[in-house]
Amino acid sequence: GDSTLKGKHASSPHELAAVERRVPLRQDGVGGDDRRVYSAPAFKGKEFAGTALVSFRRADLERALDWIRDLERRRRWLALLLGASLALLGGLAISSWLLRPLGGLLEAARRVRAGDFAHRVEHPSSDELGVLAGEFNAMTARLGELDQLKADFVAQVTHDLRSPLSGILAQADILSGGYKGKLTEDQLECLRLLDRSGRDLAALVDNILDVTRLEAGETKLEPAPLDIRDAIEPMLDGFKARAEKLGVGLEAHIQPELSLVMADPEALRRVLENLLSNALKFTPKDGHVSVSARRDTPRECVVTVSDSGPGIPDFRMAQLFKKFSQIPETQSLSRGHAGSGLGLAICRKLVERMGGRIWAESEPGKGARFRFTLPLVLAREGGAYSK
Repeated sequence: GDSTLKGKHASSPHELAAVERRVPLRQDGVGGDDRRVYSAPAFKGKEFAGTALVSFRRADLERALDWIRDLERRRRWLALLLGASLALLGGLAISSWLLRPLGGLLEAARRVRAGDFAHRVEHPSSDELGVLAGEFNAMTARLGELDQLKADFVAQVTHDLRSPLSGILAQADILSGGYKGKLTEDQLECLRLLDRSGRDLAALVDNILDVTRLEAGETKLEPAPLDIRDAIEPMLDGFKARAEKLGVGLEAHIQPELSLVMADPEALRRVLENLLSNALKFTPKDGHVSVSARRDTPRECVVTVSDSGPGIPDFRMAQLFKKFSQIPETQSLSRGHAGSGLGLAICRKLVERMGGRIWAESEPGKGARFRFTLPLVLAREGGAYSK
């Protein structure tokens, strides 16, 4: 540590003492420069060979020790970080190994909640998670069986109801027409009520059958290129008389030169009919209902049916398109017979089957807007349309 003494003779008193006494010597603070001197005799066997003399300054030693301490400190931090990183990686690996099957179960639960009872969880191990996956698959299979039984039962019952309902309505027509004798005004009024109730029930039966067939995939749609005007304008013409009777304005706004859309004509007619019926039902006198169609994106046309009715509460929006869903807050404002809560569910199924999506927007007291999209026909290549 003190290179200035290298190669020089020991001349200081403490250095001479170290050489002459041949005993270990420690001398501090020599010469006023905080120099330390250490010495020790060296022997070869039993013979004295010389004196080992070490001289250094304290500041030099402290600097060297500081560097060593810093190095050691850095090594400790590096070891700590390395250990923490290894522990973190190990924890992530273990958690991934444990959570992967749980993620599969969570996804399966979501799909079952959405009605996909054919989905199964794959977990071949025989541990607790494997047993849980097996039980989940068994539960899903049982739910699928029960759902199919329910669908078959509903389809059978609704199908069996159609024949007696048709007979009841036919007999009501015969009686009201006077073919079985002249009826009084009171009797005719009873027949009109019977006919109206019967037709409402027949519509409910038809809706239930339609939903059941759509969910079972038995309804075959045949999308084809068509002009959206050919679907909207005849529909409005059919509703004009009803709108005038209710005192509601009815109008259409179709974007000029709108491309053809890809849709099933009968399914599109059913969607528009359901949405327009709902709009007129909840629009007060002197209100207005409009139907618009415009290009929303390069590949989609959006059709909107809007009204000036009471609107829909925000907390009810999520349940609009569920089966048998109705809005209690607006039921008293409905004009006409009460609905079955299946119309919007049917609309959603039909729109999705045609490759579109449907949603609602509303502000309480400011009406509601029901929008759905349809794929646009982009071009005609080699005699065939493309979407």
